[in-house]
Formats: sequence, C-alpha cells, structure tokens
Amino acid sequence: MMEFTSDGIVRWGFGFYNPNHAAALITLLFPLLWPLFNRPGRRPKVVAGIAAAGLIAALALTGSRTGMAVLVMEMFFFCCFYGRRFLKYGLAALVVLVAAFALSGMLGRFGIDRALTNRPVIWRGGAELFSLLPGGCGLGDSGRIVSEFLLPEGSGIVCRTLVNSHLTWLVEFGAVPGVLYVFAVLVALFRLPRRSEPFRPALWCAVVGTLVSATLASCFDWPLLFDFYSFGTLPLLNWLLSWLLLLGFCAAVVLLWLPKVSRRRLLAAAGAAVAVVAAIWITGWGMRGGSAPELFRADGVLMLRLPGKDPVLALYDREWTAGEVAEFIRRNLPGQGAEIPLDAWAEKVEPPPASLCRSVLLFGRAADWADRLEAYELQLAAPPENMPLPERTRKIYVGRYVHFEAETAAEVSRY
Repeated sequence: MMEFTSDGIVRWGFGFYNPNHAAALITLLFPLLWPLFNRPGRRPKVVAGIAAAGLIAALALTGSRTGMAVLVMEMFFFCCFYGRRFLKYGLAALVVLVAAFALSGMLGRFGIDRALTNRPVIWRGGAELFSLLPGGCGLGDSGRIVSEFLLPEGSGIVCRTLVNSHLTWLVEFGAVPGVLYVFAVLVALFRLPRRSEPFRPALWCAVVGTLVSATLASCFDWPLLFDFYSFGTLPLLNWLLSWLLLLGFCAAVVLLWLPKVSRRRLLAAAGAAVAVVAAIWITGWGMRGGSAPELFRADGVLMLRLPGKDPVLALYDREWTAGEVAEFIRRNLPGQGAEIPLDAWAEKVEPPPASLCRSVLLFGRAADWADRLEAYELQLAAPPENMPLPERTRKIYVGRYVHFEAETAAEVSRY
C-alpha cells in the first residue's frame, strides 16, 4: 500500500488508503454539527465547537486541498442558512482551519502542480471513452483504457480511476445507471432548505460538499467497493470506511427526498439528468479526434480494433498490456490490422472471444494456447524459450539479441 506524502510529510488517511477519501468523510460529517449551534444553551455549542475543531485538525492532517476548499464552501453555506448571528462561528472555524493547515506543514500543497493540471486531461479522456462506449466499459477499466489509448502521447499520466467519482461511475457502468445516479442526487438538491427547518440545511450542505469532493477527487472508489478481493493488500478497515462514506452519502440523499417529492421536481430532475449525461457524451464525441481507438465487444469481452489488412487476433500474457501490444503491431507490422482484448489471456480458462481473423498473434506465455487454436494460423511474439513450435507457426518475432531455433516457422523477425 503506497503512502501519500507532501514535501516529505506523510498525509494521514485515518484508516483510508487515500487521504482524500478521509477528507470527504470529514466534510460529510462537519455540517451535521451545525444544528447544535442553533440550540439554546451553552453546552450544545461547546460540544459542537470541540467536535468541529477536532474534525478541522483531522482534515489538516490529510493535507487535502479539495477537503479544505469544500469545508470553506460549507462554512459559507452555514452563514447563509443560519443567518448573520452565526458569522462569528464561521470566521472562527476559518481561523482554526488555516492555523491547523499551517501547523501540520500542509500549506505548501496549495499551489499549481501536475496533480491539479492532469485532472482536466483525464476528465477529457473519460468523456471521450464514454462517447465511444455509452453502455459502459466495465468496473475498474476506465482509468486503464484512458491511460493507454486516450491521453496525449508522452503525457506520462497513468490513472486507475478518472479522478472524478461521478464520471468514473458514468463511464464504467454506462448511460442508464449514470442518468439514475444524477437523477437521484438532483431530486434531493432541487428543493432548497428553509432556515426554519432545523436539520435540513445541514443535510443539504453535506450532500453538496460530498458531491464537490467526488468531482474534484475520487472519493468513492467503485472497484474497491464492489471488488474487495482484488484489493487484498488493503486493510479491512479501509473497505469498511469506504462503505461508511458511501452509505452516509446515500442516507443524506434519501433523507432529502423526504417527506414527499412533487411531480414537478421529479420531472425537472429527470430532464436535467438526461441533459447532463447527453452533454458529457456530446462533449466527448466533439473532442475525440480521428485517432480515437475503435472499441467493441465480442462474446462480452472488450476489444480494441486496429484498422488494416488481414487482421490478426492478438492474445498476450500479463507481461504485456493492450497498449504495448497495439504499439508493437503499429511499429513492427505497419498496415497490419488486429483485434486485441483489453485483458491478458494467458492465464484464463475460457476460450478466447470468437473472431473472423484467420491468424492469431500470441505474445509471451499466451503461446501456450497454440494447441487450442486449431482454426488459426499462428504467429508468435517473444514466445517462451525452448517451446516446441506447432506446425501451423508461420512467423516468430523475437528480441534483437535472442537466438531462437525455428525450423518449422516460415519466417523469424527480430524487433
């Protein structure tokens, strides 16, 4: 598990692997203290003040810029909803916030760096991917596909998610779940709370704060939430806290739906949700150029198609990625078409997806599939040493300094 640091100072996660997730939980809880400031008597205000100071100190230790911005926004809403007489509490919280960040050594994070400037680039790639696959690319695949195929060449950006929980949900699960997600949130937000309602303003601000956190940083880690097995190196506490954050947000949204929802609000939220998702699709479609990859599904498997003559089905092991395979084919086989699954295939049990290609190009240990691909002519790239070659092998690609005996192969090429 990696550590998040700033100028050599470790950022605290409080049980989360990512400090930004901890900051999102803190800013979700912070507005829930507000009703205590509005109660008569001194004791509730003292309790709320001590709890608020503790949350602010914890937020400073996370070093989250998004968290600080969200907290400032929430304090502004606090003064708007509860009136001028509570301005002193907002100003006091702001002073404590700045002091806490200064004492923690995290004020140095408040500048422009690649962690900030890379995000719009990643979001653009996410919108382009949604325009290519409006039905969804699959859980956990958005960051990998964007990193390999949709970011500017030479950017050096590698991401697991789209650093935006809303966009990641939309791109991975598709347009219909995306519309339902936006619809549920908008129904909750479309009725502004009144000052006379004691608890509703706090819930409304908690939801808005979490939405902003999830927009500027990925505070809901969908693959981790729904696929705990693949993240076995993370502690159980991280998984439990991640679900606490998500369920707390959902509970706040549901409470804002109550006690009743008017038909007008439902129709307005539905129309706005469809418009938001359509706008993201149109934006992605408009931004993607002629070099955008062609993605499709075969037997439920997400595939990349390279245009060209006599396409080959390319299968590979975990030492390769789909992007590396595509680059190998472009560089060493100019004009060659190919169909490439986006996941490694050497360790899989099920047969590869059906393809109309006549030849198959096997990378690395995927050559072990040779005997089960009787319908294809074989080409091998970087096959295991001393591997007995099937008679159907027509071409072998080996490293420049690798010697390979290929009596049964029609041709041996070096790359």
